[in-house]
Amino acid sequence: FFLQQAFPSLSVMSLSDDEDASVNSKQSKYIKLISSDGFEFILEKEISCASGLINRLIHSATKWEETQGPITTLHLKNVNADILETVIKYFHFKHKYDKSEHDPPDFTQCIHPSKVVQLLMAAHYLDC
Repeated sequence: FFLQQAFPSLSVMSLSDDEDASVNSKQSKYIKLISSDGFEFILEKEISCASGLINRLIHSATKWEETQGPITTLHLKNVNADILETVIKYFHFKHKYDKSEHDPPDFTQCIHPSKVVQLLMAAHYLDC
């Protein structure tokens, strides 16, 4: 995928925090986001918390269906894979530069003008 080209530090990894831990012992430190067209993206929960919606879902005292099981899974029926990929790039960008002392590069250069409206709707939905 393009994410690995844009973020070379991303790699394929196990979904469990501990390879030897049983599946039911604890939640994974990863989250699975599924786009409206069925593509699955797996990223660290810490990075996904750039989204207010995801952050509230993960850290809520309420037991949401999405947070049950070995990995938190969120079906984003309003966001297609192309847009979700750009949103995830933004999550990584925000995580990298949020507490940096240096000025971040201009993220908007990564956004094609034809995606702007869909990205705004996704950003509003995900609260990011």
